[in-house]
Amino acid sequence: MIVLVVVEMFNALNNLSENQSLFVIPPWSNLWLAASIILTMLFHILILYVHLLSVLFSVTPLSWAEWTVVLYLSFPV
Repeated sequence: MIVLVVVEMFNALNNLSENQSLFVIPPWSNLWLAASIILTMLFHILILYVHLLSVLFSVTPLSWAEWTVVLYLSFPV
């Protein structure tokens, strides 16, 4: 689940411009998009690490190694 979320957040950043890359247009050029990405990731972190929410959603917290794999799989987008 988290890999799909992170992939979509990177994909949203890639869609800042049709003609320019992230190296030309910084992510903070669209503050609404940046805020929504931060808020989305915050919600997912809360779901993963707050015990009541992790039980409710039937998920387990990720280790540092698992987060590394998530970012490694998501970054090529």
